[in-house]
Amino acid sequence: MRKDVLTIDGEAPLVDAAMAMVEQDRGSVIVLEKAKPIGIITERDFVAKVVSKGRDPKKLKVKEVMTTDLLSVDPDTDLYEAVRLMREHGVRRLPVVKNGILYGILGPKELADSFTPYIDKLTKEILRTGMGLLF
Repeated sequence: MRKDVLTIDGEAPLVDAAMAMVEQDRGSVIVLEKAKPIGIITERDFVAKVVSKGRDPKKLKVKEVMTTDLLSVDPDTDLYEAVRLMREHGVRRLPVVKNGILYGILGPKELADSFTPYIDKLTKEILRTGMGLLF
């Protein structure tokens, strides 16, 4: 889980969200209202809801473009359950929220970082036992 989550107020100009995402090399920004997460804007949202429709990001507010059906998980949610939810709902980023408090976010990089040690261990075990010859 990434703990330093990029956030923005829903009333902010959309172009501010885009600039922050570029400056901090992030694929999304969580939208807050009174310090509580209410939505998310992703790179895909910019393409599908702004660029492809010829809309001017300088004239839009964040809340006009954000995805409001914010799917999130509790900090205690098992990583495999989080991945299952992401696949089931077709999302690439999953905020980690409890009682309206944003704790972090799970995305492709965080998942890769989490699963890499398990994959490495499994690969070494396969090579050590010769099970690799079966594949």
